[in-house]
Order: sequence, then structure tokens, then C-alpha cells
Amino acid sequence: MEQISIFRFGEFTLDGVQRRLLRAGRDVYLPPKTFELLLYLLRNRGRVITKDELLEAVWPDVNVVENTLAQRIREIRETLGDGAQGGQFVKTVPRVGYQFIAPLDDQPRAATTAPLISASPKKAGRVRTGYLVLFGAGLLTLVAFLTTSQPRTSPIPLSDHQLISDSAGFPRFPSLSPDGSTIAFVDEVGGRSQVWVRSVTDGAATQVTFADQAGLEWTRWSPSGNQIYFNYRGGIWSVPAVGGAPRNIVARGKNPSLSSDGRTLAYEGLGGADGDLGIWIANADGTNSRKVLNRPFIIASMPAISPDGQSIVFFQSSGGPMGDLWIVPSSGGPPRRLTFDDTEGGTPTWTPDGQFVIFSSKRTGSHTLWRILAAGGEAEPMTSGAGEDRDPQVSLDGRRLIYTNVRNSFSLELLNAATGRKTSLATRRTTIAGPRFSPQGDRITFFHEMDAGTHLWTFGVDGHDLRQITAGKGERNILPRWSAKGDALFFRQILPKDSFRRVSVSGGGSTEVGPWPWNSWVELDPSDRAVVYNQPDAATPEVEVPAAPGGLPVADSGVTIVRQLERGLETILGRTLIKPRWSPDGKTIFGTERVRLADRNTWNVVSCDSTAGVCHTLTRGGNVVPSPDGRSLYFMRPAKEGMRQLWTTDVDGRNERYLDEIGPFRLPDLGFDVSREHLIVWPAFHQGTPEIWMAKLR
Repeated sequence: MEQISIFRFGEFTLDGVQRRLLRAGRDVYLPPKTFELLLYLLRNRGRVITKDELLEAVWPDVNVVENTLAQRIREIRETLGDGAQGGQFVKTVPRVGYQFIAPLDDQPRAATTAPLISASPKKAGRVRTGYLVLFGAGLLTLVAFLTTSQPRTSPIPLSDHQLISDSAGFPRFPSLSPDGSTIAFVDEVGGRSQVWVRSVTDGAATQVTFADQAGLEWTRWSPSGNQIYFNYRGGIWSVPAVGGAPRNIVARGKNPSLSSDGRTLAYEGLGGADGDLGIWIANADGTNSRKVLNRPFIIASMPAISPDGQSIVFFQSSGGPMGDLWIVPSSGGPPRRLTFDDTEGGTPTWTPDGQFVIFSSKRTGSHTLWRILAAGGEAEPMTSGAGEDRDPQVSLDGRRLIYTNVRNSFSLELLNAATGRKTSLATRRTTIAGPRFSPQGDRITFFHEMDAGTHLWTFGVDGHDLRQITAGKGERNILPRWSAKGDALFFRQILPKDSFRRVSVSGGGSTEVGPWPWNSWVELDPSDRAVVYNQPDAATPEVEVPAAPGGLPVADSGVTIVRQLERGLETILGRTLIKPRWSPDGKTIFGTERVRLADRNTWNVVSCDSTAGVCHTLTRGGNVVPSPDGRSLYFMRPAKEGMRQLWTTDVDGRNERYLDEIGPFRLPDLGFDVSREHLIVWPAFHQGTPEIWMAKLR
């Protein structure tokens, strides 16, 4: 018998297979467990369902309190516009349970797995095939997992999983007090992030910081339990756990971690005029700081110091958000690689005995928690289930584990600069990034993370006619660029061979364009005869960990070079550029220059003569993209958290004009592209609502 999965009621359509709720055709977000609850109510709409049955169906083998169910019902009603007491969709039967009472518009039917990117009639066959390749295998595997209401299982003994955050707010960065009785976390109030504390058992949260600027994040308890450390205004601060005046501990740094005796603080630097990149240690009050590892991390390394203060485990990127865990002695020296997954991960933490490291990883497809012996070995799973498990922290007594669960999504967004209209082209649960328009402006290429690897795709600017270009199992192909004729893609391959390659847009095998000592960002000129790229130079300090090739290049990564492909002749530009781009005539290279000030970094839009290498500053901003007609430049400036202001100017830096705000972005996927018709495409990151969970360690 087919499982009934699609229900239509009022303005809403719920698809249980694709895990989507739509209102008037537009996606509406529900947290994973709230979605499962609504789906269960719909499938059993002909009867009143007891609270015990709902708890068992949605949270099997998980110890949750009845109040959690009431919170989820409230979320459903708020999303459906049903009011606090229900009446139109979900009815409360006092002291018994709940019932879905709204009439359905037609008979429920089995899911058809219709594509997220709709197809035009002429291209329907091709798009549906491409969809099944891109969204099918991984999605159907996920669906089979989710629709069977898999419990949050724990191959390593974890018991008494409890949801300890309520449905209000946006709680994140949780940490446990040393005795495991209280959590600290970050949440919003009045548009500002603040540190809060609350009991793990019950009770209202208490606000302990009152920051007047944006950017507060992270929480870590001091081992004494009387202070909470956090990131704010480019530095590390502490505040009494009972509230009070915060104190600046480190002027420039982030992501603090303390040894179990409370004497040593590990953190990562921010970069700047004083060269504070890398991993540092200091006394708990911030004095006597010294650098342990000299590394300009592109992705946050999230260092965690061992309980005895002798070692630091951290995440090292191997390309964008991908990478592995490494361990370095606190006294300095060469680091040792701990994991060999080369995948998304991070937020490592130690068990109190120092034997294990617990971390989040996508090593089996979705972010779950794992543990591995600090001495090395095979990692073991700790959680499984829907969403992403991140930010693990263990209480000082080793009895409790706390973590967040969140369901994020990624999309490609389109802005018509002339009309201001925005359109969502595609949405996916895993990374979609690096979009580029074809020379003709009729197609977009991008890279997409899948179970089988990271591959290149193209589709029309309307989201139709989806085609997979690369397909080698285990390959990681990123940052595609179109050839001048639009008949091929040039791209960066991280695995199995770190190389710059070319592939036909009709698919097939790829070929290496030519080896030279490039670093991350490579752009071809309009004739495909030259490239501009970044290369570390002899003046760049040596690092003990392999460079992060897929991340955003920074100014101190060396020099920017123009290379003639046939003759091998090279010209070094007068300035080091981030994300250099060619003008349509090939005479000028535009890019972003990082400028170090005494107290911060800033960014300027720069133009350089591609032959002479002479450069000059045009305006303030970054991520510059020249228009295909060569008349204007588009660039970004900072906006509210996760967003960027989009600006345009003449190629000489005159007549600046604000266009719109675009985003939200996730580092390092910060960028956009411009078509001949002045359409703007960018990768957006949609943060789900985090939930804080706690489990007992046995």
C-alpha cells in the first residue's frame, strides 16, 4: 500500500516525502519535529490522538516532557495562522490530545517527487532526469530515513535525550556549567545577540549581557562556574554567570576554550596589523599570550584545549567548509592529523578524562556527532537522525552532553537589477554555491555537494533544463568558470587531484589545464589565453598545516599573478587581490584589497592594468564583479548579519549607486555574478531554528 504523503488544505500543501510545507506555492519552514508532528496529525486526521501516542510517534525512545508537545502544537498553529487555541486546523481535546479538523481540498495522494526546479513542457524529460540525479538519490535516501520516524539513536550509550530549549527565540552556541545544572547560550533580544543562562530542568532564562552592538556569539564556562566567556566586538570577553559588568579578556581573538584547571585559555586570532592570525594560548585573564600555530584560517578553527592544557584540537579547512581535525601541542610544534574524512565538520570538544574528542561531522552524509580517541583511530557515531547536530559540549563531570540540532537549507537567488524583483531558483539541504552566468547569459553553472561528491551543474536562468556536468564518484569539483565560447567549464578540483581543469558542457572526462603553483582562485581572461591567480611568495610565513586551497584568499597569501597560458610568461600585479576578475576586454583586472588598520581590517575595490601591473583604488567595498558590457562594476558592502549591500559604480569609481540588499550568506560562499541583462545571482544560506538538546553520557 502506498504511503499517503501529499495533503492540501486551505492555502497549504504538505509533501511528506520532500519534507516541504508550501503556502500559496511558497516554502514555509517548520522545524523537523514540528513537521513530523503535523504530518502525523494529517495522516490520522479522522480521530483524536492522545498526547502519549503523539509523543511516542514523533519522539520514539527519547525522553521529552509534555510541555514540548504543547510548544510544537503552538508552532503549527502560528505557522498556519490558526490562533493560540486552534479551531480551524488543529483542535485541542482537553486532557486527552489533539485532532486535525480542517477539510482537505482533494484526496490525499502518494508523493510524485516533483522537482524543486520546475520544468517547461519541452524540457520536462531532461529536467526530471537531471533532478533525479541531482536531487533524487540523496533525497530519496533521506526521505526513506525521515518518513519512518527514525529515533535519535546513540550507538555510543547516550540516554535521556531532552529538548531543553523552548520554541521561542533562536538559541545557539550552548555550553554547560561545570556541574551540568545550567546552560549558557546566545539568543536575540531587541535585534541584538545576548548571553542567557537557564536551568537544564525548567524555569525561565535570565539575560546576563546587554551588548549594544551586533556580533556577540559563542559561550564557554570557566571551570569555576562563575564566569562565561564569549566573542564580542572582535575580542574575547567574560561576564559573571549571575550577571554584571563584562570584561575584555583578549583585544583581538575569538572562540575561547579553557583548560580544566581554569588557568589556560586557547583561542584563534582575527588577523590585522599585529599579525594575530593562527591559534594562541594565554592565561585565563588574557595575559602572557603567545602564538601556538601560525595559520591564516579561512574557516573558523574552533580550537579546544585539552583538560590538562597540553594539547589543542582544531578544525583545518582543506577547501571551503571541508577539512579535518588536527591536534597541536600547546607548547608549539608540528600538528598531527586526527581525522581523515576531508568533509564538513568542526566544533571539537574533549571528554573530561582527555581520552576522546567529540565533534560534528558530515562523514556519513549529514551533520551528526562522533567521538574519536585523541591518540587516533576510527571515529565512532554518537547520534543519528534528522537535521544537523553541532556544537557538542560535555559537562566537567563527564555525565552530560549538550548540543544543537538545526535544519538549514541552501538556495540560488536571482535579482533583476532593473526591476528589483527577486526569484528563488533552487533550494537544497546541502551546499549550492559558486554560480556563474554563461557568456550568452542564458545559463548558470554552480557546484553542488552530494553524497557521491561535489559536482558541477548547469541550468537555464529560469531554473529549467538542469544538467549534470561532472559525475566522478568521490570527486570534489568547485568554482566553475565558463569558457569564452560557453562550450566548456574550467574549475577547481580538490579531489582526487588538486588541479585546475576543463570539461565540456556536454559532460565527459575532464583534463588538467596546466600545473603551476596557484592558490585557490583562478580566473580566465575573455580569450581563454591567460589566467589571473594568487600564489604564495617567499615572504609568506611557512605554515605547518597544509594551506586551505578552497577558502577565500587573503592579502597575506602572497601575490596576484597574470599568466599567459601558451608562453608561460607572468606579470605580478602591484597589489594582492582577493577574488580577481577580468574586464570584458581583458585589459583590466578588478579585485578586492584588504587594508590593515590599527584596530580593524577594511576592504577596497581595486583596478589593475593586466599588462603593466599598475593598480589604483576605486572605492570602498569588496567582491567586485564587472558587468559583461564593461560599463559598470558591481560590489558589496557590509550590512546586517549575514547580508550585504549591493552597489554599482562606473568602471572609474564614479557615480556610485545603492541597488539592494542580498544574502543571507555563509562563509566562505560570499559572492555573486552578473549577466549581460544585469541579472544578479548569488548563493543564499538559510539558517534553521536551532534546538538545544541534552543527553546523559554513560
